[in-house]
Amino acid sequence: EKLAENSYDYVIASVAENQNTPIFVLEKLAENSYDYVIASVAENQNTPIFVLEKLAENEESFVGASVAKNPNTPIPVLERLAVDEESSVRASVAKNPNTPIPVLEKLAIDEESSVRASVAKNPNTPIPVLEKLADNI
Repeated sequence: EKLAENSYDYVIASVAENQNTPIFVLEKLAENSYDYVIASVAENQNTPIFVLEKLAENEESFVGASVAKNPNTPIPVLERLAVDEESSVRASVAKNPNTPIPVLEKLAIDEESSVRASVAKNPNTPIPVLEKLADNI
């Protein structure tokens, strides 16, 4: 809690990344003025769902990508982020092991190769989708 009030933002970001940071501290850090601190909160697996939902609305693409990486991000949020205009956000959704198969199928035909590659990396991508990816290289 004391480290979260440090004057160095990189220290605060490190606190936000720490899996042992109390939830009430993560909630407070989610309102930090530095987007990379907020992104660190978004990636922390202990961040409450309601905080992830709020952070998904952040305008910075790297914050959205961080929310999309979190395995606890709710499916409706992943579905919304899967159509983000930034390919880095869509690629992060594609990598998330909890992304629903219908979303992975849509991302497998994304115009950006980084998104399609992320679908290929997802351990839950079905074989037929992988075969379609292989045919479109």
